[in-house]
Amino acid sequence: MSDDAPSDFDRARRETVRYHEELYAGASLGARGTWLARPHPLIFEAIALLPTGRPLVAYDLGAGIGRHTVPLIEGLPDGSVVHAVDLLASAVRRLEQLAPASGSTRVIAQQADLADVEFDRGIDLVFAFSAIEHLPGASGHPAAAPEGGDGDPAWWRDRPRRRGRPLRSRRDGRAATGAPGERHHRA
Repeated sequence: MSDDAPSDFDRARRETVRYHEELYAGASLGARGTWLARPHPLIFEAIALLPTGRPLVAYDLGAGIGRHTVPLIEGLPDGSVVHAVDLLASAVRRLEQLAPASGSTRVIAQQADLADVEFDRGIDLVFAFSAIEHLPGASGHPAAAPEGGDGDPAWWRDRPRRRGRPLRSRRDGRAATGAPGERHHRA
């Protein structure tokens, strides 16, 4: 393979960009028959585990047109900030059009490669659903390292063949369970 030939990662990234550009051009949030039909339940479990008495800072990495950004906007306390980051400028523009005005929660939509994202201090949540695996060398990315930092990715994906560790509350250490929007825990 010559130095000018695209790598497997480059080919996969081009295909991923093509797929998402086509999907976002023809579908909106809530579109039946697509994964945009509704948010994944993990976003509601994550929101339920967050503190409630103060404004929060959250990141939605690989935000697309807002499948998980919208529940963050609607579920976080007033005064919170949601950073919605996506590689595709077209997705970020659509997200800005679709994002609801909800209380005083502020959305900062940003077009960026996730490998280049710089995080603010005081982050309460980084949600990267089906996004980290699209990074080159994902296991070395700080957002992919689980507690303990052993360098292996902590995958939180909609892939039934792999299961990540359960979400744990910083308040009481219990694992989240249950349906979206419910506050269920197991010890």
